[in-house]
Amino acid sequence: MLTFVLYGMLAFDILSVKWTAVTVFNLELKCRTWLTVARH
Repeated sequence: MLTFVLYGMLAFDILSVKWTAVTVFNLELKCRTWLTVARH
């Protein structure tokens, strides 16, 4: 039972990190797009 909880927490942490990376990547992509648009 305890191992199940630990695995659940670990999986949740991995998902959180993954989503954070995706969010940061999307923000960076938007910033670059805006900069490119602003230059033209």
